[in-house]
Amino acid sequence: HTTPRLELLSAALLVGLLANIHTYTFFSITLVIAIFVTARDLTRHPSHTRAYLTIALGVLVLVFGQAIASVTGPLPLLVLLLAAMSPVLIPAGWRAKRVAIPALIIMAIAASPEVIRTALGMLDKDPFLTYREASSEGLGILEPATLVASTAWILLFITVSLGLWRSRQATLSALTIALGLGFVIMPANDLWGFNQEPYRSWVQFAILSSLLLMIPLAWSLTRLRAWSREHRVVFAIAGGLTLIIWALGLPDFRGFWQFAHAQGVIELDGERAHALAALTSGTNGIIMSSRCIDPQVAKLVTKKPIAYYNLGLAWPADVESFKTFRDLLGRHPENPEALQNANVRWAVTDSACFEDWNFPSDNRVTMVGARAYESASGPQTLLLWQVTPR
Repeated sequence: HTTPRLELLSAALLVGLLANIHTYTFFSITLVIAIFVTARDLTRHPSHTRAYLTIALGVLVLVFGQAIASVTGPLPLLVLLLAAMSPVLIPAGWRAKRVAIPALIIMAIAASPEVIRTALGMLDKDPFLTYREASSEGLGILEPATLVASTAWILLFITVSLGLWRSRQATLSALTIALGLGFVIMPANDLWGFNQEPYRSWVQFAILSSLLLMIPLAWSLTRLRAWSREHRVVFAIAGGLTLIIWALGLPDFRGFWQFAHAQGVIELDGERAHALAALTSGTNGIIMSSRCIDPQVAKLVTKKPIAYYNLGLAWPADVESFKTFRDLLGRHPENPEALQNANVRWAVTDSACFEDWNFPSDNRVTMVGARAYESASGPQTLLLWQVTPR
């Protein structure tokens, strides 16, 4: 069976675009693809030399990754891990050059916006990227609880491996190997120096494995009659244990559902939300929300720039001037100078908020609008304040 050229090129485009949407998923899928091609090519074109060299290079990267990362930073380590498979990937790509070269070019072009931006940021010591790299420390998941949580997937890999036993199915075997090695390497990336949210990698590979292992599992079920009785019994036991462990984990889903239900939903359609949206509809520029309105909720309601930023998502260009607005319990943001330094043009206060902003009585911050709304405790009013630029 050969995959149509158009499908392969389309897949390359989608994988490349993924880099601009969710970088960590792009890392995981790229590694899976590289291991898949390597394993499949070694199965179809056996070579002890290329196999041993690839394994040796991969082990070197994983063993000395911490030392390498201390010099280069963590992100280049993934490139080195991919390069470790080059003794197999280069010949494999050349054999299929009519598809492989266009696919690599398409994938590279699609991924280039985020890759180039990240590379330039690393060279410039961008504070956001520096923070993201440092903030991933301490997020490792190599605990006994992780092994317990991984039991269902371990049994699933065993079941699929039994189903592929002596099948000579290079493609499906390579897929299983790629997912298995990826599941071991990426969730432990804090040990070999990459150190980029290993817990997220575990979740990604749990999802990828649950989905993609259904392909070799379904194929294995079509071969049941050709197996020996002993083979069928062992396969059935492994599959049965997988289903039992999976079923035992279902209460976790129920518990999460109940927790989410107990937390409630963000109010985006209430009286205050409508009043806030109407009050700020005619504004241009950055708004500081009331102390009693979550700035992230204010962003969703107003669809306007808000004087706040999420440490793990994006930082403003003048991050120093905006740090004060992350202190939601402090009073410094009501200082007109702090507002002017951050180029904040508007502020909102709420009469229902007893400890809301209290601006000084001068012309630097003036009240320019009001909007009434009904709350559970009675009528309330949102006030709009305009900040005079410096």
